[in-house]
Amino acid sequence: MLKPQSRRTIGTLLESRFIWRGAVASLVALGVFAYVLLRGRYRTENIDDSWYLSIAWSYLRDGRPDDPVYGGNTGGVQVFGKTYALLWGAILDRAGWTKAGGQAIATVVTFIGAGLWIDTARRITLDNRQTIAFGLLLFTNEAFFAAANQARPDSLTFLFVAMTVSATIRGWYSVATFFMMLAFESHPVGMISAAFIITMLLAKAPSPLRVAGTWGHLLAGTVVGVLAYLLLHGAHLDAYGRTITENLGVGNFLWAYYFETTYLRHLPELGLLIGAALVAWRVRGPSQSVEVLALGGAAILSTMLFPRGNFHYAVLVMPALLLFLVSQAERVRALSPLLLVHFVLLAPQYAFVGFLNRKFDMVDYLGAVEGLVPDDDLPVLGRPNAWFAYQDRQFISFGYQGDFQNLDISEFWWIEEPVWDGLATTDLKSAVSSEYVSMEVRAEAAYLGESIRVRRMVRRNGEGGAP
Repeated sequence: MLKPQSRRTIGTLLESRFIWRGAVASLVALGVFAYVLLRGRYRTENIDDSWYLSIAWSYLRDGRPDDPVYGGNTGGVQVFGKTYALLWGAILDRAGWTKAGGQAIATVVTFIGAGLWIDTARRITLDNRQTIAFGLLLFTNEAFFAAANQARPDSLTFLFVAMTVSATIRGWYSVATFFMMLAFESHPVGMISAAFIITMLLAKAPSPLRVAGTWGHLLAGTVVGVLAYLLLHGAHLDAYGRTITENLGVGNFLWAYYFETTYLRHLPELGLLIGAALVAWRVRGPSQSVEVLALGGAAILSTMLFPRGNFHYAVLVMPALLLFLVSQAERVRALSPLLLVHFVLLAPQYAFVGFLNRKFDMVDYLGAVEGLVPDDDLPVLGRPNAWFAYQDRQFISFGYQGDFQNLDISEFWWIEEPVWDGLATTDLKSAVSSEYVSMEVRAEAAYLGESIRVRRMVRRNGEGGAP
């Protein structure tokens, strides 16, 4: 076992200026590689890009508050998500409703949220090295990178949660609870922002709870936020209970992130957090920040407030976990090794994704499918990416979760691709195969060696004359 003096010598070497600069440079390089070379290629068929953008499109263009493209449990914008639809729509109406555009907005929004979290880290730690380390870990962490590279509303919820934490740190309690309500409006998982307010107040207890006006400020911000919510969704409150019920369930989003993602690739990150927890418990040394511990506690509490096993939500609490990790690494003088370990864990993953998806190009794909479907009034059934080519007509995605038969469609064009078997829901496959017959193959194309056929599908014994 190393003597204390030997441990101090090793710590000094590991935290030398040379090692520190090398670790920082490594993560900067990783970030540049990931955000530049994986742009548009991180998840080539991310169903949520077209899902949430189609909801916004249907609401802003056609006034439909439901979800006509996927028929899923999001409820459209009836009781959640109008802030997302309005913000993304205001920009995409001018820039064009493209997948790349929707993802670019998410990148900007998450970066702003990250900036607020970095400012929070600076205010709590009062240490430049910890702040820099935290920022680098956050920007390159896959949970954050994923949110910044897909058009899900999680990016906006992430921003509102960051605003909630930032306002609470500053003691702006009415502002904090207002942003808490905006986080909730953007997505039901935003309710976890309440956990950050609660734990931060407890960290400062008992003094802030005894200050005259604190509870008044908390209540005032909540009331204004509720009024804003009712202004946006008051006409559809009858759908509130059903939507909440369908979004909650048995599960834990942190468990899903660490134990249910492909290749269990996040388990080493969990190992680092467990090591940090052991440091917090066993290592004597510099005092620990109560605020850091409170934010870490909020991350755990959040999984109980919103019991759903969707790994996407991990990004909302990841900053709190990374700040805890950084603070404990600093206590044992291991910031540079932490950055290097982070680089070693993530660099191969991003490089592997880049290699797998190197040939995909969304513009090329749309060029292959655009114009294949005749310009008529018939609906189109296609893969999620195809929505960006046919968003101005009735489109049903392969991932449709409603009852396809209830749509009462007598004829439609089916953009048949090999991904049909993997992406289409069981009910949709059954409805198409049993209720419809292919009358003709109207057009054929290919992309990356895979065939694309457009079939006119007619309901059996329908007006189209199918047998």
